[in-house]
Order: sequence, then C-alpha cells, then structure tokens
Amino acid sequence: MAKKDRVRLWNIKTLGKNIFAKFFGFEQGVDITNDTAVLYRRNVVIKNIIFLSNMMYSIILLILSLSVEGQVSDWVITVIAFPLTYVINKMLKKLINMDPNDKTKQSVAMYVAAFYIFFSSVLIYARLYQKEYFETGAYILMYYAVVVISLYQEKKLLSSSFQALLAILTAIHLIWTYNFHGLVNGQSIIEF
Repeated sequence: MAKKDRVRLWNIKTLGKNIFAKFFGFEQGVDITNDTAVLYRRNVVIKNIIFLSNMMYSIILLILSLSVEGQVSDWVITVIAFPLTYVINKMLKKLINMDPNDKTKQSVAMYVAAFYIFFSSVLIYARLYQKEYFETGAYILMYYAVVVISLYQEKKLLSSSFQALLAILTAIHLIWTYNFHGLVNGQSIIEF
C-alpha cells in the first residue's frame, strides 16, 4: 500500500471519528465544569439519538405496514408518523437552542426529550406487541427508552421513568395482552 493510499484511508477514518464525535460525543467542545453547558450538550446528543430512533421507528412501521395486507389503519399510522417525528425533532431543536446558557430551559428540554422518547417507545410497543415476530423487539424498545433517558444521569428523571414504565407495561398487559375485561365476563370488581 502506497503512502498516499494510507494517508487517504487515515483521513476517512479521522473524518468518520470527527462526524461521530460531533453528533454523539457528550464531551465534544464542552467545558465539563459548566453544568449548563454539559446539560445543553446532553440535550443535543440525545436529540440526535431521538432522530435516529424516529427513523428506526418509521422503518419498523413501514415494514409492519408492508407485512399486513388490506388494513388501512396500518398505513395511516405509518403515514402520520413521518411528519409527526419531523415536527417533534424541530420542536426539540428549537427548545434546546432557545437559550443554551439557561439551565431552566435546558432542564425543560431534557424533560420534554425524555417524555417523548418514553412516549414514542410506549406507542411503538403497543403497536408491535401483538405481532408474533415483533414481540421481543417491542420489549427491547421499552428498555431502550430507559437506557436513552439514563444518559442524562438524572436520578429523579430515571426513577420516575422506570416507575412509569412498570405502570404502563402492567396496564398494557392487563388490558390488551391478557384481556382482563374479557376474563371477568362483565362482572364488577366485587362480583369477580
């Protein structure tokens, strides 16, 4: 391999590392002693992760729509998901960049981003859990949301997210998965 080829290959590797660091590096260009700057950078990185998550959710919904024949509701959900994810990303970007030096605004952006990643994974979970081949992936998405939220390293946010995850999964299993209402045959709680 000639020296020119090695230099060219090295530049491609460096370029790839720089791009990854720019979009997903938590400490990229941040004074780590400034809490507001660190929170701002976390918001930016997690917004980029949410963008990739939205792309993956859209691909999953598209695959699901293609695999089901004749049901208009599957396509409606897929078509609505595209502009909705775009609007959410624009809103997050505007909220994060509104004032990078204001800790309160960055905290609000953190909670909005965490709520959105959690809410979107719950919706995708509710959409996928009935499908035979997607059930495991649906569970993985729920815990993926908790992992993304844990990147904030905020104890209160992570605790409340995990509690909400447990409550929502329990409700989904009682209502939809196990059809609890069908098991009681219309009886009241006391009669049951």
